[in-house]
Amino acid sequence: MFKSKCKECVSIEAKYYRENNKEALKQKRQELREKAAPDVGVLMREAAQMANQSFPLLSPAYWNTGAAKRVYEELGLKWTF
Repeated sequence: MFKSKCKECVSIEAKYYRENNKEALKQKRQELREKAAPDVGVLMREAAQMANQSFPLLSPAYWNTGAAKRVYEELGLKWTF
């Protein structure tokens, strides 16, 4: 494929454009960041509550760890968590 400009000329023109359009490019980057990454921050506590509601089997209330520990001890197994 043939191009009308060499790689070095394209690089020089791009550098010239960036130097003369700093503010416009800065504003475009800011707009893209705002559009691409909406603020969806969630507190860790809220995320844990949502996970427990979505997956009740993961909730500590569902799993009786005390009973499981007693079973391990009765079987002579070491309880490691």
